[in-house]
Amino acid sequence: MSHYTLTSALLLTVLAAFTAEGEAADMTQDVSMVQLIATPEKFDGKLVGVLGFLNLEFEGDALYLHREDLLQRLHKNAVWVDRTEAIERDTKKLNKHYVLIEGTFDARDHGHMGLFAGAIKDITRAETWPPAKVHFKDLTHRSPLLPDERKLIGSWEASVPTTGVRWIETYEADHTYWKVLFKEGEPSLDQTGRWYINENDRTLIKDPGTSREHFVVIDDIGENALTMGKKRFTRCRRPKKPSK
Repeated sequence: MSHYTLTSALLLTVLAAFTAEGEAADMTQDVSMVQLIATPEKFDGKLVGVLGFLNLEFEGDALYLHREDLLQRLHKNAVWVDRTEAIERDTKKLNKHYVLIEGTFDARDHGHMGLFAGAIKDITRAETWPPAKVHFKDLTHRSPLLPDERKLIGSWEASVPTTGVRWIETYEADHTYWKVLFKEGEPSLDQTGRWYINENDRTLIKDPGTSREHFVVIDDIGENALTMGKKRFTRCRRPKKPSK
């Protein structure tokens, strides 16, 4: 083999190696939240795709391992998210939902006040997971109701014994709800709105798509007992709906 041929072959080999390395570096690596939290150093500077529960709020943009981790403010079970213009535009769709996010992981950036296990930056993809098939407006008008929704229809009472405050929440079959608050025996209309149950994770969604959107995990629905967000309710007679 001539010197020229050998040199050319070596050059092509080196170029191929650099090309393969570059392509590998540009490929998004599918990882779990557990991997990012447990071994962040392994993914530092790498493009990752990860599923988690997204919370978007002032000084609190983060992707959590589970919805319950957000409820319990377990920030070490979350990574900071650098909000992009696309995420800002789709905030209502993405916030308080499980999402798929792709971006560059930074193991040394711990977000606001250093609370989080790392950060995802330069995000190129953020979408609900599983991909939304219907809009919440369809979910709050759907018929027939889901089995859990049928169980929820009616009035449920709860109280705080230490304060003497009690309330009754009533869920209607048309996906509207209202809450009567009793203070010193006097009833008042405390809340009204729309609701539906997310069939994927048995979560009650109230006032979907609004600035006061609220979610709570349904632990159990029985014939006469209901547990939501670890709060116990009992079925009761439908109260008279106050005018205000």
